[in-house]
Amino acid sequence: MKIAKGMNETIIFIVALLIMPVIMWAAQRFNQNWLREWSLGLVILIGMSVGYFLI
Repeated sequence: MKIAKGMNETIIFIVALLIMPVIMWAAQRFNQNWLREWSLGLVILIGMSVGYFLI
């Protein structure tokens, strides 16, 4: 099974990989529990947005 098929998919994966810790840090730093709960959905939306502009 391949994780990524090409350069665009790899870029989207790396962006999502880097955004998740940033969101989790912000949730912990500013004590926002809702942000921790919504972090996966936000990462998915950000990844989809990056993919839209790349493809």
